[in-house]
Amino acid sequence: MAVLSSAADGGTAQKVASLTWSEETIEVETCGRSYWSFLQRARAIDNKQLGNVSAFTVDDEVDEEEVSEDVDFLLRDDLTPELVPELTHYEILGFEKYGNGVGDEGLKKAYRKAVLKYHPDKTGVQDGEEDEVFMAVQKAFDTLTDMTKRRAYDSSLEFDDSIPDELEGKEVSGPTSFYKVYEPVFERNKRFAVILPAPSLGDDDTPIDEVNNFYEYWVNFESWRDFSLEGEHDVEDAHDRYEKRWMIKENDRKSKELKRKEVKRLALLVDRARAVDPRIIRERVREREAKIAAKENKEREKREREQAKIQAVEDEKRRKKEEEERLRAISRQAKAGREAHKKEMRRRKKVMKNLYSLAVAQLTVGGSGSEAGVTPVGEEDMEWLKENLLLDQLNAAISALGTEEDIKVEGLDVMKVLMERRKAELKEEEEAAEAKQRTDREALVAAQLKMGSDRESRKRAWEENELSSLAKAIVKFPAGSQNRWEHISQFIAQATRAKDPFSKEDCIAKYQQLHAAPAGPQKVVAPAVAAASSSANARSAPERPSRREPREDVWSQAQQQQLETALARFPMGMDKNERWASISAAVPGKSKKQCVERFKFVKTQLLAKKKAEKKAAEAAAANGGTEATAAKK
Repeated sequence: MAVLSSAADGGTAQKVASLTWSEETIEVETCGRSYWSFLQRARAIDNKQLGNVSAFTVDDEVDEEEVSEDVDFLLRDDLTPELVPELTHYEILGFEKYGNGVGDEGLKKAYRKAVLKYHPDKTGVQDGEEDEVFMAVQKAFDTLTDMTKRRAYDSSLEFDDSIPDELEGKEVSGPTSFYKVYEPVFERNKRFAVILPAPSLGDDDTPIDEVNNFYEYWVNFESWRDFSLEGEHDVEDAHDRYEKRWMIKENDRKSKELKRKEVKRLALLVDRARAVDPRIIRERVREREAKIAAKENKEREKREREQAKIQAVEDEKRRKKEEEERLRAISRQAKAGREAHKKEMRRRKKVMKNLYSLAVAQLTVGGSGSEAGVTPVGEEDMEWLKENLLLDQLNAAISALGTEEDIKVEGLDVMKVLMERRKAELKEEEEAAEAKQRTDREALVAAQLKMGSDRESRKRAWEENELSSLAKAIVKFPAGSQNRWEHISQFIAQATRAKDPFSKEDCIAKYQQLHAAPAGPQKVVAPAVAAASSSANARSAPERPSRREPREDVWSQAQQQQLETALARFPMGMDKNERWASISAAVPGKSKKQCVERFKFVKTQLLAKKKAEKKAAEAAAANGGTEATAAKK
């Protein structure tokens, strides 16, 4: 009779007459020390699995068929102690040699069946005797349920490490094509992959992006292959702890060396596959052709740009040449017109002079003109008429004088009228030109004064000691001195020791500011600077002028100062006419011609003074040499 506890009736004990179960289904709970030991052992196995990454861990996307727990197994009936060493742990538990696809549940099922079949109670092994078959089953289960041990064991199993050589797989099709050679190798090495699912090699139609992803995966391939069991020393054979440590160290060194070789082997496999992969080769050819095409396009665009530049330069040259030809043609026409006009003027002047001579002769011989009150123009007036009359006026004079056969003495009065009219026209033109020139000069001077005032406003204010130094420098370096204003600015800088010294332009602008504005109302000039300027001009006056000025051209001291100021303000680099027009505008009461003559006069005086000083120095040197010779004698 057996006593069982049923969970259905709250754990109330029931007495069973025999082990024959009734048809009634009864829920039975397991119990007892043996069950408790089994439960502890199962929990220990589960904890070990949680602490290690399974060699067959897959992503969520992996199909259940790839890691199915329902792998078939078949326990061997001929399992004997002699056969055990020749079998793998998987074969001992009834699986195929390498246990592909075997999971934890399949191992547990196979282990339970193997325990029931190979237990010593079933095989008849006496107590105290070792059952090698049952111990092999136990060792196989313990090893394969511990992921660390299982990886090390799987790594020690026979494995084909060979990879194709460099010449294999170069054919695109045929029995030795790339895909037939390399696909089995990659599939074989997927066995040790940590990251699953591993991509496949694909075929000739696989997109290039997938091909690159495939090689990227294998370049960064993570392998769980463990070579810890490949060590040369068995730690259990160590005699002491020191020898054991040494063995562990040597085994680790050997394991790391094999791991490095494994990494190199996989890297070599990837390199050789990429080298002969027809898809990679086609992509490289395409990229190379695209690069060459891009380079050719770039060079062609460059040539086109250069050709366009050359064409633009040639077009510009041609346009300039055509414009020059057109201007030359216009110039030639204008020149031809001028030459024809001049020729006609000369001819008409000659005719007028001839008729004038005949009319004067007739007037002198006949005397009838004198009685009529006709008075001819003089020879000087005749020359003036020839030089100043216009063509239509010449024609009018000739028409009034008649012809050589029929001289009209009254035409001499017409010539007088034409002369007076022409003089009045010239006077009006001269006055209009002078008025325009005066207006332009005043505008130019006003603009320059405003520019100088703006420049002065941007500068710092002049101090009293700097103004005093300016007055001294003007006396020390009179007008006409070489690099006068540069010496003046340096003199002021040295005298005042200013941190921000004034330039020569600043000195010129200040000097002009302190003097009267040209062609405008007079300004109050600083007494020291005015006195210094007068002294400098007095010192620069020549002692013995080489020629006298005309009496009618009298220059005052103020006009002389204004001339010197204008000469400094308007440099020689300007256009000559524009420069002297600006200088004459800065000197009220003087024309351009008078300013030029005054400048030449002063220049001649300075040259004469220098020449006289040079002769005096040479004479002094000669006298000194004579005296020295006499003294020596």
